Amino acid sequence: MSDWLTPAEAGALLGVGPDRVAQLARDGTLASMRTPGGHVRVRRADVEALAAGPEEDDPDEPPPVRVREPKSTTQEPAPRSRPRWEDVAPWQRRVREAEADVEVLRLDDERERLEDAREQRQVGRTREDARRAASAAEADRLRALRAYALECVPFNVPSEVKAQVARELERRVTSDAYPPSLGQAYAETLLKGEVERLLRPWRTREARQARVRDESARRSHVISWAMLHVTNRLPREWDWETRRDFERELKAVLEEEVDLGMEQDEADAIGLEVLDEWMDGEEGE
Repeated sequence: MSDWLTPAEAGALLGVGPDRVAQLARDGTLASMRTPGGHVRVRRADVEALAAGPEEDDPDEPPPVRVREPKSTTQEPAPRSRPRWEDVAPWQRRVREAEADVEVLRLDDERERLEDAREQRQVGRTREDARRAASAAEADRLRALRAYALECVPFNVPSEVKAQVARELERRVTSDAYPPSLGQAYAETLLKGEVERLLRPWRTREARQARVRDESARRSHVISWAMLHVTNRLPREWDWETRRDFERELKAVLEEEVDLGMEQDEADAIGLEVLDEWMDGEEGE
C-alpha cells in the first residue's frame, strides 16, 4: 500500500472531490508532493487523520476542518456528463492521468516550438541589423573616398567644373570599382588618377585659351613696337593733325596685315611702307 494518495483517492476517503483535496494541499492542511509529471499526491496518514477527526474535545485544539461540497446555486443540479471522480474505476483514473501527462508533454512541445520560433525571429532581426550596419559603414566609406577625391581638385578649378567632377565621382566611386578589400593607399592613388582624367578636358580647354591669349598678346606687342619704330621716323615738320591721321592709318593697316606668329621685322617693314606712301603723297602735292 502506497503512503501517498492521488487527489481522487484522498477525496474518496474524505467524501469530497479532488479539487477540494488540491485546495487543502495548497493551503497546507494536507502535506503534499508533485510527481515528475506534475501531479499532486497527498500523504495517506494525514488524510486518514483528517477523516477520523480528533479523538476527544480539547479546548486548546482548534476546531476540526469541516469539509463540505460546494452547493449548487440552482434549485436542481445540472446533469453531469461525466461520473464523479470517486465513482471512476482505478484503471480509468490511471488512463486520465496518462492523458493529462500526454497533454502536459504536448504543451511542453508547443512551448519549445514557440521558443524556437522566437529565437529564429531574433536571429533574423540580428542578421538584418548587421546587414544594415554593414551597408551604412560601406556608404560612409564611399563618401569618405569621394570627399578625398574632391580635395584633390585644384583650387583654381571653376565651381561648375568641380560640380561636374563631383557628379562623375558619385557615379564611378562604387563598391564594385573600389571594394572594401582594396587598400586605402591604393584606393587614394586610383582616385587621384580618376580626378586627373575627369579634369583633362578642362585642362585642354584652358591650355587652348591660354595659347590664344598669348598669341593675341604677342601680336598686340608686335603692332605696338612697329608703330613706335615708325612714328620715331616721322618728319618734324608734320603738324599735330597730320601725325594723328597717319597714326590712325598706320594702326589700321597693322591690325589688318599683321598675323599671329609674324616677326617684328616684318611688322616694321609694313609700317615703313605706309610711311613711304605718305611721304610720296606729300611730295606729289
